[in-house]
Amino acid sequence: MTISRRDFLKIAGVTAASTSLAALGFPNVIAAMPQQGRMLGGFPARVAPHDHAELAANLLPDSVHEILDIERGFVRLPSGYVPEKAIQPMLEAHFLLPENLPAHVEVIAPYAAVRKYGAADAPLVARPGHGAVLEALKALPDQHGLFDWYQVDLGEGLSGWVQANQIQQVIETQTSSAAHAVIKNHEMAVWRGERELARFALACPVNLPAGTHQIIRRHSCLHTSVFKGIPWVLETNRGLQLGGVYWHNQFACTSPSSQIELSVLAAKTVFGLLPEGSYLEVM
Repeated sequence: MTISRRDFLKIAGVTAASTSLAALGFPNVIAAMPQQGRMLGGFPARVAPHDHAELAANLLPDSVHEILDIERGFVRLPSGYVPEKAIQPMLEAHFLLPENLPAHVEVIAPYAAVRKYGAADAPLVARPGHGAVLEALKALPDQHGLFDWYQVDLGEGLSGWVQANQIQQVIETQTSSAAHAVIKNHEMAVWRGERELARFALACPVNLPAGTHQIIRRHSCLHTSVFKGIPWVLETNRGLQLGGVYWHNQFACTSPSSQIELSVLAAKTVFGLLPEGSYLEVM
């Protein structure tokens, strides 16, 4: 048995109306099967979908597994059941690399080992996880003339080098039609007129400012001292930020963060649906 696309998207916090996205030009959200997930830490896999079931295996952080099914808040893998919060649904890989630089790239490996210079034994300077977005500045060719290492910006004047097999070129999909979003009860619904396009689960700050917001800035990526390559960030005129997270998979809940957090898959879709000037109603 292979998990349905709808159920796979549910793990990624895309909770309704997702099938309409393919018609809007968002094919990489409706990914080809089989679907895979990245372990967000070391977790035990159980023989049944509950916390006290017999141990089936101990899964390593950043290991990749095929997602077979979801059941009662657990994800079934070939090795057993793990909680939904333990695994990050992975992006569809197309393996295209940018030829014209600078350009944005996204991490398709479980994480990107960003090194001080272009060598596998160089010191590690950053470790952004799957789905992080970085700006590639330069590329180093190998002996065959193919790009093997890319220099990426890490913010605050810092940069590093990542191997080409850990990233792919970002293919952004942007709708030009007007859309608006409503946030209520840890969910975001995106509408075009009277038609609901998609619905996403959120992790929201405790004190979320209610009322009408307008999107005034969009960033393919942002960097902090802790997290590099935070993907698909939207800013509103009232200081609210919405963006993707690659370091957890817990949504439909309150978050200690100061920004609204979505899965990478959800954030990338929202980024494409809400251009600058779009309105966001927080209820």
